[in-house]
Amino acid sequence: MSKVELPPEQDKLANELILTLREHLPWAKTLIRQIIQEAGEDFARQLLEETQQIQAEGGMLTLDGTQNRTIGGIFFYLARNRLPDEVAGRLFARENRRRKSPPKHIEWEKRIEIIEERLQKRGKVSEMHISMIG
Repeated sequence: MSKVELPPEQDKLANELILTLREHLPWAKTLIRQIIQEAGEDFARQLLEETQQIQAEGGMLTLDGTQNRTIGGIFFYLARNRLPDEVAGRLFARENRRRKSPPKHIEWEKRIEIIEERLQKRGKVSEMHISMIG
């Protein structure tokens, strides 16, 4: 991810958010800047305020319920769910790739039925993996 250039006021806010959210990873810093660039300062400030309120009230669990999110994790969760789908999909592409579920195994006998079903819903193939066993 390359550094996002922001006007001075937005850059100041981005640096404030980076410190407040205790984000030190380059991708997280860039994502904060992209959120400000795409959605504006008011949106980012409102998210920060809500993030701090949630944190003060005990935090927020991760989706699997096993641990509390970091303050930055709360901010990014709120952003992902509040941004328009197209913008969130673009900004959180890294996260979306990480969350993909593993491919399902199919029974050889059902392959033709599945292929015919998929042909009805044509899309764009971007990647294919084939494993043959036996």
